[in-house]
Amino acid sequence: MGVNMGLLPTKGLTLPLLSYGRTSLLVTLAWWLTHPSALAVREGHVTAVTTPGRAVYVGMVSGSEIDRTLRLGGVHVRTEATVPVEVVPLLCRGGSLSVTSDAAPFCPDLVDPTGQQLRPGDSVVIRVTGQEAGAAYVGRVSLAFRNGLQVGTQPAGTRAVVAIVPPTTS
Repeated sequence: MGVNMGLLPTKGLTLPLLSYGRTSLLVTLAWWLTHPSALAVREGHVTAVTTPGRAVYVGMVSGSEIDRTLRLGGVHVRTEATVPVEVVPLLCRGGSLSVTSDAAPFCPDLVDPTGQQLRPGDSVVIRVTGQEAGAAYVGRVSLAFRNGLQVGTQPAGTRAVVAIVPPTTS
């Protein structure tokens, strides 16, 4: 149809699974086997507030968003901040949280995600700490992973805004 409408050339196009016999079939199959489906992303952002020197934990990828087991090669976090901040990605085994300064009640097992398996019911959180008042803008985490033969690095979850405010005095 595209050729008849003049949108595609009349020669030189291979049709997946049809043209060039087994070669096209093998290339198409190899591509399909090695390219994973997209991970879930959420619109909007999570807002967190903390004071200087006090860590805040922010849930970035919820356990309900994970529909398969992924072998994590790493979790990459892009942050822009008005002051120096430390942002550490963590894997929450068997729990999830939105925003808290004490992750223990929600995540009994917080570990470095590199080399770990992310399973349904697990979540990815970040720990943000700043020593002075300011703000941090955190983009979606990027998960580098393997799922069987499939390998990918994809954005997942949501964004976050963390405000670091001086403690109030009475």
